[in-house]
Amino acid sequence: MDPHGHALVLSCTIPPVTLVRTQPGQAQSLDILIEVHGEQPLIFNNTEYCSYPTFKQVEPLVGCTMVMPSVFPVLAVLEWLAYHRIQGMSRFLVYSDGDSELMRASLQGYIAEGSVEVVDWTWPDNGFHHQQAQMYSCLYRCSHNAQWVAFFDMDEYFQPLADNTVLDVLNEIPGNVAGLLVLNVFFSRQALQ
Repeated sequence: MDPHGHALVLSCTIPPVTLVRTQPGQAQSLDILIEVHGEQPLIFNNTEYCSYPTFKQVEPLVGCTMVMPSVFPVLAVLEWLAYHRIQGMSRFLVYSDGDSELMRASLQGYIAEGSVEVVDWTWPDNGFHHQQAQMYSCLYRCSHNAQWVAFFDMDEYFQPLADNTVLDVLNEIPGNVAGLLVLNVFFSRQALQ
């Protein structure tokens, strides 16, 4: 966060040698100096960063979501994961905004096989910037390890219109396309009755 409360996303080379050896995902820190011609330099001391392990292989489609364990029961998370695995998602990053102990225990099989990673996530505010920062974090973690990354919530399900999976549809997209926007349709229990 800058002195005015804006969230900054920086892309820079992390120093290759650290004085303190840490585990992957454990925070380290460095000092950052940002100089823009004609502007007052910004100095960020002891800025924490994490180096994340890469996936063992490039995944064709990774699903990324945020869960508030106090709102979504574990059964809903399990159903959501099972459905989207059928749709061709081979790996999921589930950001947990709250106590994730029960969710980790319930997802232990997925975690052990490496198809689900639960990320403990907190952010100073719960507005749009909270979710936007989570999406940037997920994109960073997948930047060299996934062909496609799908960002969507626990109450959202991808449903292709034909007898295809999401991965089937993506495999038809030309290689020079960098992203897609998926239109949504809202349903309610009252509309279904």
